[in-house]
Amino acid sequence: MPQRALDDILDEVKAEFPAKLGADSWYLVAASALLTCSDPKDFGHLYVHLVEQPERLSAAGRQALNKRLREFLMKQWLTIGLPKVTVALYALTEVERPGDADLTFTKSHLGLNAANHEKGTKFLHWLYDDEQMATMFTAFGADFEWLGKQVAYGMFFADDSVLDNLETELITYTAITCQALTLPIQRHLKALQSMGLSMTEIEQVTAGAKKIALWAGSETKGWPDIQMLL
Repeated sequence: MPQRALDDILDEVKAEFPAKLGADSWYLVAASALLTCSDPKDFGHLYVHLVEQPERLSAAGRQALNKRLREFLMKQWLTIGLPKVTVALYALTEVERPGDADLTFTKSHLGLNAANHEKGTKFLHWLYDDEQMATMFTAFGADFEWLGKQVAYGMFFADDSVLDNLETELITYTAITCQALTLPIQRHLKALQSMGLSMTEIEQVTAGAKKIALWAGSETKGWPDIQMLL
């Protein structure tokens, strides 16, 4: 795939992204679509594209970006899969400069405890009401309730030490949409609306993801009409 074309697509996604979401969310959505739909080695090219922007020419700018993209990968193994995330991380390390990455352990604040369980449950309430959650975990069983509340949501999705909850929801929604998974798309649309996004803004986010997916040669005809899901 022509990497120059990817640069053009990234510029379009940035230009058409909802201004309300700030200057640093668009590339997370682009990264999520890229990692889901394309060769994960393209993640390295995304990093090069981003660090060439004027606001990231300094060492501090590169470090801040690198921290956010590594956190993105920490979360995305849940929705995209560890093999793709591993390849993307290798690609990232090949284009990092010395000093870009913080390679120390930064997750000492996380643990499988009551507070973590509460944090995961609170995040899940963006997606489900009490009755829906109770019904779901009764059917799924105790092991999957532990996996959902303690691990997936408690330790990873609800960890807002680098990416905030809305940014995490944006990358999760994007990855699920790129996989055309209607049922979870519906739940994550609810979460985005609960977090303050309008349908117009969600459609703009989805359009940006679709640009990346089409560039990657991914089929998007199976993506549901989000207006029909709410």
